[in-house]
Amino acid sequence: MKNENTTTETEPVSHSFVDCKGDEWTVFLDTTLIKQIRKQLHIDLLDLDNGKLIAKIMSDPIMLVDLLYLVCIEDATKRGISDEDFGRRMAGNSIADATEAMLGALVSFIPNARDRKNMRQVLAKTQEVMELTRDDVDKQIAGGVLDRLAEKVRGEQSTSLQA
Repeated sequence: MKNENTTTETEPVSHSFVDCKGDEWTVFLDTTLIKQIRKQLHIDLLDLDNGKLIAKIMSDPIMLVDLLYLVCIEDATKRGISDEDFGRRMAGNSIADATEAMLGALVSFIPNARDRKNMRQVLAKTQEVMELTRDDVDKQIAGGVLDRLAEKVRGEQSTSLQA
């Protein structure tokens, strides 16, 4: 009888990103590291209900960099890079790539193949919703919503100056 928790697919166990200075960092999660993250950052990487943690990782670059520093702390220490220096290396595309690496490592850590599959689907849907939100903002800007808001503020300012 086949164990439903196993799979023949090869799941990468580590993922990587490049910081703003061009240095590559490997993101790998294990039980000890997840326990340290719980203790030091009060973030439970295994509390994956309804995608809230994934959305938070994707939308909060400060939390992400704190997470990544703990994940990469051994390598950072060897390189002589402090928490603050690590943070200074993270901006723009580096954060986007690091987000992908962190979420990929989280999915890779999940021991049950079916749960990994489900998590990939949650991740994909979360990314889809975020892209739809960005599309909506683009449409609002193109539709002149900011211009109308600026006009309204100018009108209110001129009215208050006349009073």
